[in-house]
Parts: sequence; C-alpha cells; structure tokens
Amino acid sequence: CRIIQRALDYKPECNRVVMSGGYALNCVNNYQYLKRFPNVEFFIDPAAHDGGTAIGMAVKKSFYNDSGYIV
Repeated sequence: CRIIQRALDYKPECNRVVMSGGYALNCVNNYQYLKRFPNVEFFIDPAAHDGGTAIGMAVKKSFYNDSGYIV
C-alpha cells in the first residue's frame, strides 16, 4: 500500500495502477488495495508466474519510450 500511495502522491492525476508478477495475484492483498484505494482502477496482469515481472518491465519501458520520459 505504501508503494501505491507513493506513486499516487507523485502523480495525483493518475487513477490507474497496473501490477504484474506473481505477487500481484495475491487475492488478500488485492482486496486490501481495493478497500484502501476505492477511486483507483487496478489492472492485474494475468501472468500466473514470476515471468509477469518481465512483462511489467516491458510495459514500463514501452510507456517511457512512447512518452519521451527519461529516467
């Protein structure tokens, strides 16, 4: 929840969060995210293994390339 809150504080206009990787499929945690952040839309990448982490990194890299954002 702290990481999500930090991201939302950094970009307050953002109300969408994408999570990827094996940890993102934890139903108990996901319920807590929904409860704590009712105005945020969550997308959980359906990769049921830790390869989802690589997918998430590819999505992040693609976003940065498309937006011109430099890390």
